[in-house]
Amino acid sequence: MNLIVASNPNLGVKEYKIYGSKIPTEQEAFPQIYTMNIFAKNEIVARSKFLKQLRIKHKIKASATVILRCEENKEDYSNMSVQNYGIKFVYRSKNGTLLNMYKEFRAISRCDAVDSLFNDMASKHKVKKSEIFIVSINQLEKNDLLRQRVAEFAEEGVQYPIFKKELAVTKDLVVKGTKLFD
Repeated sequence: MNLIVASNPNLGVKEYKIYGSKIPTEQEAFPQIYTMNIFAKNEIVARSKFLKQLRIKHKIKASATVILRCEENKEDYSNMSVQNYGIKFVYRSKNGTLLNMYKEFRAISRCDAVDSLFNDMASKHKVKKSEIFIVSINQLEKNDLLRQRVAEFAEEGVQYPIFKKELAVTKDLVVKGTKLFD
């Protein structure tokens, strides 16, 4: 069976590359251009995250910023092979402190790995997507994996057990027309 998927519309996140700078003034005619890879569900949220990062890292207000280009990085899903990804990120905990973390995932694409990260952090740490700031995402080889949970599925010839091959049939139902009491 040959599966070819052009794009995966079910993913909650897409990757955007955004270029922006300060608005040119007389004092600074050619301001520095900043670029970031942002994971968001649409272009509007990606622009908002970009402006938030500029405000935090470089002290540039959104009103003094011009976004030069916002393009979506489309990944090729035709291979459909699972790769290993390592994600370094910072998140804000419930009490307001910033914490560094590193997690590994097996996924088909970078967006799928980031979506798994968001779901994992929401379930284990109750962290919202807006409180997670991705520092880097790298594709890893089998030898570079640090987490045993991911490394055990990266080996060749991994087999998964099938516990029940038959559907469970309930004995509570009776065929219509059966006489139970004579």
